[in-house]
Amino acid sequence: MLLLDEVNAGLNAAEIDAALDLIRAIAERGITIMLIEHVMKVVLKATSRVLVLHHGELIADDTPGSVTRDPRVIEAYLGIQSSPRGTESLAP
Repeated sequence: MLLLDEVNAGLNAAEIDAALDLIRAIAERGITIMLIEHVMKVVLKATSRVLVLHHGELIADDTPGSVTRDPRVIEAYLGIQSSPRGTESLAP
């Protein structure tokens, strides 16, 4: 198991893309990765399951696409301007 804690913080877009490629390559080797991340692009493209915590409480546990449509996640993290329709662009 590999634990990654916000490894993309402070990276530019090109560096994030390179890190995402590396994360995917590691996962393809059969290594389980636990990823703590706030860069939504990485969360949605590098994961098959997402758990969302808000103030220490689990508010969502599902696929990336389903989590981005969850009203509790939208309210807590994606903002009011993001609606179920507005989050379609976040899908992997």
